[in-house]
Amino acid sequence: MQKDQLNINPTMRAVFSVFYLYPLFKKILLFAQEKSYTHKYSPFLMFLGAILLSIIPMVSDSYWILSVFSFIFYIPAFNALNYAKLKSDQLVIIQNKELTVIQTCLISLGLILWILILVGLIMK
Repeated sequence: MQKDQLNINPTMRAVFSVFYLYPLFKKILLFAQEKSYTHKYSPFLMFLGAILLSIIPMVSDSYWILSVFSFIFYIPAFNALNYAKLKSDQLVIIQNKELTVIQTCLISLGLILWILILVGLIMK
């Protein structure tokens, strides 16, 4: 979190994410609990799930589609962080209630690309 003024190189963080991800999940949960967040999640199980789903395609190429779903293990930490940010006095939060035209176009483009990917998989 930016409030800690950590000097972390993003490239090295990506390379060593195996060592960084678990402490990050734990730190987010503690930060959210300081702001009276009541939901709980297991940082270790989230870490394990995210890493396993990212590694599975290395075992066999036929399982590559499973790695797409690794984002599921980030959702509880993401929700906790959003809650903590909303309750924090140190941050100014601006919430948009509606999507902009650019966001709508990008979502539509992403949807079209996913449809093409799935059609390509079916046709294969």
